[in-house]
This record gives sequence, C-alpha cells and structure tokens, in this order.
Amino acid sequence: MSEKQNYAGMNLAFQSLAGQNLTMCNFEDAQMEGADLSGAILEGATFDGAVLDNVNFSKADLYMASFFSASLKRANFFEADMLGVDLGAANLVGANLSRADLSKSNIGTRSRLQGADLREANLSDANLREAEYDGRTKFPDGFDPSINHMIFAS
Repeated sequence: MSEKQNYAGMNLAFQSLAGQNLTMCNFEDAQMEGADLSGAILEGATFDGAVLDNVNFSKADLYMASFFSASLKRANFFEADMLGVDLGAANLVGANLSRADLSKSNIGTRSRLQGADLREANLSDANLREAEYDGRTKFPDGFDPSINHMIFAS
C-alpha cells in the first residue's frame, strides 16, 4: 500500500500493515477488525466510522488522525503518538491507551472509555469533556475525571 490512497469502505480485516507509511490515507468506514498497524506512519489518516476492534496501533504515528465515530473496542494504542487526534464519539471500550501521547487530542463528545487503560498516557491539553468512563477505566496517577467534565456511565 502506498501513501494517500483511498481505502474507504474496504475490508482489511486481519491484514498486516505494520510499519508502512500510510500518511493521509482514507480508511473511512473500512472494516479492519484485528488488523496490525503497529509502528505504521498514519499522520493525518482518516478512520471516521471505521470498525477497528482489536486493531494493533502500538507505537504507530497517528499525529492529527481522525477516528470520529469509529469502533475501537479493545484496540491497542500502547506508546502510540496520538498528538491532536480526533476520537470524538469513538467507542474505545476496553482499549489500551497506556503510555500513548494523547496531548491536544479530542477524546470527549460522547467517546466511550469504559474499561479503557490510560495509565501513563499524556493527556495534557486533551479535551475529555463528556467522555464516558466507568469503574474499570484506568487513569494516569493523579488524574481526576470530574475536573475534566467526564461522565460516569456503567
């Protein structure tokens, strides 16, 4: 796969795209369950409405990528660069966001973080307003969801 390609609506489930340069690619509404995108360069990529459950994004470069209304259940973002990412209305139930750089990202506006792991994540200047969490959600040390206007939901 090469840069700036259009994969909108494609079925890429369980495909390995690890380490590839997919800058600015369009994956809108793609079916990508279980795909491996670890270490991939995905700067400015669009995943709006895509099904990305169980996808491995560990150590991927996702600078300014968009995941608006995407399904990211149990996705792995361990140590991913997610600076400025849009996760508005995304389903991140059970996702691993530990040690990810989520600074200046939009994680609020109805995003679901129930059971997500955000330990050691960089949340500086991130918008978490109206993001949902529950008792299983793991936050960085000292993080207070109420100060960030998050919503407790079971």
